[in-house]
Amino acid sequence: MANIFLNNGQAIQQGWDFFGHWDIPHTPFDVFGLYQQFLPNTRVTHDPLDFQRYIVGLEWKVNKFLRVAIDSQNLMFYHGQENVSRTEIGKFTSFTVRGTKNRAFDVTDAVPRDTHAFFLNFEFRY
Repeated sequence: MANIFLNNGQAIQQGWDFFGHWDIPHTPFDVFGLYQQFLPNTRVTHDPLDFQRYIVGLEWKVNKFLRVAIDSQNLMFYHGQENVSRTEIGKFTSFTVRGTKNRAFDVTDAVPRDTHAFFLNFEFRY
């Protein structure tokens, strides 16, 4: 399904993101964040591959050689866990094998569930 939606020569992609950080005054801490949204093919009515991603974290500057950060990274599919109908897939391909047209198929649970993770990062400078 992903190959049909993305490698058909008709895909129009759209995406945007925002990133920012704030140095908390008079402290060794920074707060940072990232938000992304990506639509891999805007011609698909309800593309299950559309996703949003955000990261929120806190950084601590221990000294001039060491920084430590903890952050939450989250990937969420925009339309959630849904099925893709054979008519939607049929818009972008015709299934032919040896000159015989095959029937399109439904795809159930097209994408995995959302992913949420926490990371602990260390940066050493020398």
